[in-house]
Amino acid sequence: MRHYHIVWLLRIALVFLFVGFVLMGLQIFEVIPGFGTVWNKVSMGLVLAGALLNFGLQTWLSFKSPSSLGPNSAHAQPVEPKGVWVDSFAFLQVGTRVLACSYGQWYRGHIVKVKSGERYVIRFLGWDPFWDEVQNRSDLQIDADEEPNQKESGIPETSIRE
Repeated sequence: MRHYHIVWLLRIALVFLFVGFVLMGLQIFEVIPGFGTVWNKVSMGLVLAGALLNFGLQTWLSFKSPSSLGPNSAHAQPVEPKGVWVDSFAFLQVGTRVLACSYGQWYRGHIVKVKSGERYVIRFLGWDPFWDEVQNRSDLQIDADEEPNQKESGIPETSIRE
């Protein structure tokens, strides 16, 4: 299970909790029928499901190795984007160093798998494989600092997106 699955499950758990508590509040203020009705059972079920899902996921994450919960090297820090976007002519293969945006910040990484012609699995430097992400080609930038000799490495020139 990848991190984005965990994030979505935690969001679902929070929605269950929120809706359950809203329904309970509506029962307390007698906007909907109160205790002993189907609304009571629904609200309690949602709160219980949300709490159990949240607790289970948090417990599972806490028992995973510490390296999967965060970066394990100095190379894992966010970087400034270079502005050298991967264009349709750039040759990308397993091992190509790229910059990829994750949760609003840019990180160095490399391609570990080609999903299709336009989608790649990116492993961020210094992060556990648990945090691998699938990224579109158009969302990637060439890591200019890590590959200064593009002509020697066989990677064609790329365009700069305006």
